Formats: sequence, structure tokens, C-alpha cells
Amino acid sequence: MIKLLCTADWHANSNYDSFKRSYEQILDYVCDNDINAVLKPGDVFDSRIFAGNQYTNILEDIKLLANYCSVIISQGTPSHDFSASFSPFEKGLIKTDYPVHIINNHWSDNDTTVYYIDDVPDTP
Repeated sequence: MIKLLCTADWHANSNYDSFKRSYEQILDYVCDNDINAVLKPGDVFDSRIFAGNQYTNILEDIKLLANYCSVIISQGTPSHDFSASFSPFEKGLIKTDYPVHIINNHWSDNDTTVYYIDDVPDTP
């Protein structure tokens, strides 16, 4: 029997501490229940604005999850999950025990800029 876990709308960078608590429960559930794959249908991120090491930490969280089961991520809302969000996985730059599959959606997002808190452009 194949066991799947579906978890959506992490919005991980809007409140990383809250996300991390939920993520640890997800990881425990995956390990305790021999889950074969986690389905993540969009909105891993809340925006392309990250504080400190949030972006790297979130990718590391996904990497850790993929050391226990396959991870299938469908990019979410364009203002949340932008086209380059998961490129380190797509390009094979992050190695995992199980595959991380990225499903790109049909919209076009040519802006691949990631903003860190100190670099956020001023808005009028």
C-alpha cells in the first residue's frame, strides 16, 4: 500500500517559528507512519521576501523531509512560489535520499528576484 500525506499552504516565511513547529509534526508523522510521499500543492512560501537565512532554512527543511520520503511540490500562487523558488532541487544542487519533484504551473513568472529583509525595495 502506498501512503501519501498532503499538506498545503505552508507560507513558511511569513512566520518561520510557527511553520517550524508544524513542520516538525509533519516530519514526525512521516517517520512514525512510513509515509511514501508528501504532496505539497502550493504556497510553500508567502512571498519572495525572506529574513536572514529563512530561504536556505526552508530548503533545508524540504531536503530533510526528502531524506525520509519522496516530496512532490506543485508551485502555488505566483506571488508566493515564484519560478526560481525550487531551482536548487530542479538543478540537482541539493542531494536527497528520495526525489523532490517540482510541478511547474502554467503561468509565466519571469521575475526570479529573491528579496532579503535588508534588501526590500522601498515602496511609495
